[in-house]
Amino acid sequence: MAPRWSFLGLVPTAAAFKSMQNATAGNLDPNRILCPVLASLWNNGDLKTDEFGIAERMDIHSALKDGTGVSEDFAEFQSDGIADYDWTHKLDQSSRDRCAPGFSASGTACFAKYLANKKNYGLDVERYLNIFQMNGNENVEHGFSTGVRGGNCNSRAQNDVCNGQYPCQALFDKFYAAFADSRGRLYREQILKIICHTMKEGDRSGEFSYADASVPIPFIDVKLPARQWQMKGAMQGWLSAFGRVDENNELYLDIEDARQMLMEGRLPDGWQKRRWGCVTQIGGCPKMPNGHRDTGLLDQATAELPCDEEQEWWGGDERTTTGEGCSKDSDCTDQHALCLSKRCTCGKGRNGRQMLFTASSKCEEQTHTHKYFGESCQYTRANHPDSPSVWSSSIEV
Repeated sequence: MAPRWSFLGLVPTAAAFKSMQNATAGNLDPNRILCPVLASLWNNGDLKTDEFGIAERMDIHSALKDGTGVSEDFAEFQSDGIADYDWTHKLDQSSRDRCAPGFSASGTACFAKYLANKKNYGLDVERYLNIFQMNGNENVEHGFSTGVRGGNCNSRAQNDVCNGQYPCQALFDKFYAAFADSRGRLYREQILKIICHTMKEGDRSGEFSYADASVPIPFIDVKLPARQWQMKGAMQGWLSAFGRVDENNELYLDIEDARQMLMEGRLPDGWQKRRWGCVTQIGGCPKMPNGHRDTGLLDQATAELPCDEEQEWWGGDERTTTGEGCSKDSDCTDQHALCLSKRCTCGKGRNGRQMLFTASSKCEEQTHTHKYFGESCQYTRANHPDSPSVWSSSIEV
């Protein structure tokens, strides 16, 4: 029997409408904001944007810190990681230029100027993100995701159950409600299982979706597991920020709270802001409502999962691997395959869709059938640095 909460209605309560201060601003549709936290902050009036839905990096920083209570270092890490377009690409978001050292000369100079004066810096240091135009943009999507609020354009065919409309109840039921316990609770144990299920069945639209081993992360001198770290950090951070305390002093996410954030894009009823989150545990992370210290991002991102983290994804009629083992890309016979976890895996096609290993024994492009609000999915490849790709003009189709 399906859990009772999977059939809850999608109409917000009157109290919810009162909190959604920005919901009618301009013609911006909050259902197009992929991240449930950013959507909740915008709907609550904590996150300010211009008339196009564009937020400057420090506006995102302030909204995260003041709106959710996250620590200063974590707010800076998160905002710096997603608001990466300078004023020349503020509108088109076609070319990323992080205000960070190590990626470009302009980014290094920007970061030095920012450090010299964090409060009064100029236009050349400002960085932007249109929070309503994140769908299909590798620069801001996770290595893998559930696609409940969008970001579902490079998922398997059986996930195309949303009719192009988001948030998607069917995906919420599949990835969240199905894992809640009999009381409608998601403890860390259930959350780690959700991550496993998403890694196997979910969308692959981020810049790290096809990266192997560990990758360097901006602003922190450490490498993290390429495909997994974002989802691990986001899900466990969600528990830290919005978890309740049970009768045994353990944190859990109530499935109704999860539904309100994912399906309605609003802060949960009765939630009270508290300090949470830290990049490392040096100096001590904030205390959670149960009295325990929060876990740092680096520990969350490297947490061991109750599944094979190197497993291939999808499968069945949507086979993504060629059957060959490898130690480098050139070991793969198929020119459109990447060596991922010592396994030759078909990469993305030119439309941003996962190629499949077909009966003709080769990786082939797939028709892009998924829709996003009635439109064909758009695909923006990450740059500076580029995301892994096997498709170039020198490869014969």
